[in-house]
Amino acid sequence: NERVAQLEDRRSAAADAEVRIAELRHQVDTLRAGLLNRAHEVTHPEVVTMRAELDRVQEESRAQAENKAKLIAEVKRLQHQKLEADKNNETMELEGQRIRQLLEERARIVSQNEDLQLLQAEKQQLEVKIQSCEEKLLAIGEAD
Repeated sequence: NERVAQLEDRRSAAADAEVRIAELRHQVDTLRAGLLNRAHEVTHPEVVTMRAELDRVQEESRAQAENKAKLIAEVKRLQHQKLEADKNNETMELEGQRIRQLLEERARIVSQNEDLQLLQAEKQQLEVKIQSCEEKLLAIGEAD
């Protein structure tokens, strides 16, 4: 299905982007750790203040990254649920069409059976009339 292929392409692109983001995040963390190590060596009050600010920003960044990862996972889960629901809906629609076709075919068969029964009833009536006529003819022939 075309939708499934598109979804797989998007998932692949998203996975590639996530790998790149993880690589960049690791690089930032490494640089930040190096900066913090150098900052711990310096006891200047301004550096200490900046180090505390950097620690706070790092913690906020980590918390935001966690929240973003949770949101991304939830979006993926919801997209998967929607895909499954769409697939189930499509299957149900096809099943409904198939059932409607079967019902229409059976209705035609029932109609044909009813027509056949009517014709058989007419045939029986005609056979009875023919038999009655034959009996009358025999009675007339015997009377002559």
